[in-house]
Amino acid sequence: MTVVGSGTRRAYYCANAKEKGPTVCVGLPGNRLDLLQPLVLDGLRDD
Repeated sequence: MTVVGSGTRRAYYCANAKEKGPTVCVGLPGNRLDLLQPLVLDGLRDD
């Protein structure tokens, strides 16, 4: 995974898709950091 974009538009994407084309990681859309990080941190706190 790699982070692309800036500001509130930053998102995790498949690094191979960025370098080798979108057919490498079919079905893996970008995951926005501002939406993903709170979910991950909440999950870690619960454990």
